[in-house]
Amino acid sequence: MLLRKADGALYRAKVTGRNKIILAFEARMFPKTAHYTQTQLERLSELSKEQGVSDAVLLREALDDLLTKYKHNFLFFDQLKEKG
Repeated sequence: MLLRKADGALYRAKVTGRNKIILAFEARMFPKTAHYTQTQLERLSELSKEQGVSDAVLLREALDDLLTKYKHNFLFFDQLKEKG
């Protein structure tokens, strides 16, 4: 949770410009409809029980991991904007 807040603050600082300080804040959650197979939902339910966290926590963690995995794409587009 703390790392997610820090990462969000760093990202907002980067997007809004250089030489800025952005404070971490409690992120407001927004609903997003997604469609999953029955097998995916069953496996997610089992994992959430094993880990002792909600399905939503696991899905947010997975999304954070996905965004981190492809972060280099964000850096590439940021570099293009600076050159533009």
